[in-house]
Amino acid sequence: MGRVRLLPVVALLACVFGAVTGASAQTRTLIVHMTSAGASGDVRVLSGAGGPVATCHSSGGSCVAYVNQGALVEVVADFPGRLSAGTGPAAACMLSTCSFAMTADADVSATFTSGDGPAATVTTTVTGGGLVWSDGRACQVGSCAVQYFTGSTVHLAAGGLGTARFTGYSLSTGDAWPCTAGANCAFTLNTDSGVSATFAALTSFTVTPSSASAVIGGPAQTFTATGTYSTGPSAAIASTLGAWSAAPSLPSVQESGAAAAASGKVYALGGVLVPDALNTVVAFDPGTQTWTTRTSMLSARGELAAAEANGLLYAIGGRTGVSHSNSFFLSSVERYDPATNSWTPRASMQTARAGLVAASVNGVVYAAGGSVDSSLTATAALEAYDPATDFWSVKAPMPAARSYATGGVVDGILYVVGGYGQVAVDSTDPLVTPDVQAYNPATNSWSFKASLPIPLARAASAVADGVLYVFNDQLAFAYDPVADAWSVKAPLRTPRTHLLAASLNGVVYAIGGVGGTTGTEVETFVDGLRWSSSAPSVARIAQTGAATPRAAGTATIVAHVGATTCAPNCPVLTVTTATQLSLDVPANNSTISSGSSFDIGGWAINRGAVTGTGVDTVHIYAQAAGGSPVFLGAAYGTARPDIGALYGSQFTNSGFLLQNQSLSAGTYTITAYARNAMTGTFDASAAATITVTASASNPAISVDTPTPGQTVTSAFEVFGWALDLGATTGTGADSVQFYVQPQGQAAPGVFVGTGTYGFARPDLAAIYGSRFTNVGFHFTITGLSPGSFTLNVYARSTVTGSYSIVKSVPIAVSATALMSIDAPSPEATFAGSTFLVGGWSIDRSVESTAQSGSGVDTLHVYAYPNPGSGQPPIFLGVATVGVSRPDVGAAYGSRYDTSGYQLLVDRAALGLAPGLYGIVVHSHSAVSGTFNNDAVVWVTLQ
Repeated sequence: MGRVRLLPVVALLACVFGAVTGASAQTRTLIVHMTSAGASGDVRVLSGAGGPVATCHSSGGSCVAYVNQGALVEVVADFPGRLSAGTGPAAACMLSTCSFAMTADADVSATFTSGDGPAATVTTTVTGGGLVWSDGRACQVGSCAVQYFTGSTVHLAAGGLGTARFTGYSLSTGDAWPCTAGANCAFTLNTDSGVSATFAALTSFTVTPSSASAVIGGPAQTFTATGTYSTGPSAAIASTLGAWSAAPSLPSVQESGAAAAASGKVYALGGVLVPDALNTVVAFDPGTQTWTTRTSMLSARGELAAAEANGLLYAIGGRTGVSHSNSFFLSSVERYDPATNSWTPRASMQTARAGLVAASVNGVVYAAGGSVDSSLTATAALEAYDPATDFWSVKAPMPAARSYATGGVVDGILYVVGGYGQVAVDSTDPLVTPDVQAYNPATNSWSFKASLPIPLARAASAVADGVLYVFNDQLAFAYDPVADAWSVKAPLRTPRTHLLAASLNGVVYAIGGVGGTTGTEVETFVDGLRWSSSAPSVARIAQTGAATPRAAGTATIVAHVGATTCAPNCPVLTVTTATQLSLDVPANNSTISSGSSFDIGGWAINRGAVTGTGVDTVHIYAQAAGGSPVFLGAAYGTARPDIGALYGSQFTNSGFLLQNQSLSAGTYTITAYARNAMTGTFDASAAATITVTASASNPAISVDTPTPGQTVTSAFEVFGWALDLGATTGTGADSVQFYVQPQGQAAPGVFVGTGTYGFARPDLAAIYGSRFTNVGFHFTITGLSPGSFTLNVYARSTVTGSYSIVKSVPIAVSATALMSIDAPSPEATFAGSTFLVGGWSIDRSVESTAQSGSGVDTLHVYAYPNPGSGQPPIFLGVATVGVSRPDVGAAYGSRYDTSGYQLLVDRAALGLAPGLYGIVVHSHSAVSGTFNNDAVVWVTLQ
């Protein structure tokens, strides 16, 4: 077997750490120089709580460890090993233990001298099923005594194994008095000391949530295992180091063979033993806890690979002989049928090799890497064996050739871990690597995954419930393919190399190997907490409890705590497809004019729905830049035959449409959120950015009557039109106000009222378009005194939101024929059966005659139906004259004291239907004998 076999750990570590030349700048080198002077022992390098990450034997010269920059390191020498001659951060190392931060490269020596002292002993008693580490030495059952040089610092770390929870230290004696409730305890040892560590046993556990839903592409769903213990409160169960237990020994010594499980049993095949390779086969039955001898293989094989496919075992490759130099490397393959206890030759591989990795994926057996000659030359060859055709085909080679690697299959991916690589230029020894290479049969491609914590070769491995366990000597690691991360696990009870490994029903078996007392040792490993998924294709779960959805369906999430599972109350994770959502309008980065309306629409489906569209509503929000989202509304169920044609008729009514939306000027994000009808959650969104621009005002206005410079009577009607072409909808105007500005007074003058806006002006519609049909306005102005005025008309623009449409007209009020309609008031509305028409009227030309009175002898009153109706005016009657108006007499002279008039109008008697009317009063002059003045007001009869 050579140097590697004779000094397994030391040679392994020397090759391991020596291989990583040009280590990462993030790591530092620690060299441990070992000297045996009449005694032997180990030095352990620890980083963090738990077991060692490197172990050096006293017979091996020196070994090297690589530690992350700045990490806290503890170096521990078994008594009577004494640390000394440290350099760098290890300069203060002496006695049995030494702790320091790895800030630079360092050396330290460990000398094992028989009879060296003085020494003291720490006795740790464990009760309740837990585990206590004493500077990297595991104490799990009963009492453990460990010797140190006096003055050494002792570190104790207590941890549960999933099935137990640490409750505290007690009965501390000697220097161990600081150890109380905390799991970690440190003290300086000068005298014999003792401590008891008590654990509460796990009585039951539950997994929460009891059920859950997830969406492909969405966040992972995290599950938690909570334990109830014999004492103390319930608590979440954390990942632990797990535990190894002794199992029935092999019938005979077995090393450098292969193991696999099939038909409910664990099989150990072949191996090497002086003077030759072995063809022996033994099977372990967990039910009876016994090993039995089975039919031997057709060929003796050492360093072979074994794989199970469709209930049958395959013995693949290997070599004959004990040493590489006189071995024949094999390409042959044979198959074992447990039902008939018989072996059958099968097609040989195209490449003869030993120290290879083999496993099956979907019934196809894959053989990767291996050594092809006595120089340990590694190959990158990958071959696949199809049992149906009994043929090996060549597949994509490994990125890096490897021999004596280990590995296994998890979720259909083949992992090749560690192993020997190429031979160093200045050495005849192959280099050891921590690399992990993963092969995907679906794509016939390789990729690199997270490396081992340290390089390893000739290690053993087994897969249990989606976790790949790798172990060798005192080192044990677990690989979580979902998280792509390695963790340290409890070391074997009996350190061994060249051992065999397999798993069955979640239990890992470490079988035989070199380094044990008899070479027949068997141990079983059960992790403290392990997560698995019944359907990894639906959801994969990391060992942190985080399940990642992958495909629609259901997966039972199983928590394994020790040898117990959550069955039959394990939660079920339902995975649905992600909701598809499209926001069709408005288009992203589109521009919309302020005041104009726009639609928001699109479609949403979830193709995981058995019936219906899989979506039950879409909520829509608008968020201004720098502002908070504003809910605009919900919509769903609009027919989208295009989507139905594309995805199936069940998705026809998958549209959503929110119509006639309007926003003020600014930049907005319009976001639509679709709710998954199967999970009740909003699991899809789509957004578009729009810019709403402020419209530019483009006003137009005209006063048709009176015309500029016109002389009007004291009561006159104003007609005209107003609009704003800058408006995106409507006429651009919605209200008109009127001011009269006497000569010499500042604008706008005196407010006289708000007119009526919206009369039809087909002449304007013909010019500007039908949208601008109802742009007409009118208003009656009465009671003006004679003189010169400016009539100011202000129309309100819907674009600017202000009375910014302006027209001014100069007018003069006649000095002789004056009148006013005081009732009804302009734009009044009447619901009653009668209404009063009244005011005053005079003709001052009477003052130049001999006549007395107001100069007005009669007034006729008419009602003009709504303009444009084509109906003739309705005569309402002759008003009564001579009504007292002292206010008019005070203004124009006492002869006008009785210039008032009035007429009570009976709507029913006159047949006035509801509607808009112009009430016109015609004044007859007693001087000229003509109707020389009139006034109008517009009223609405209900």
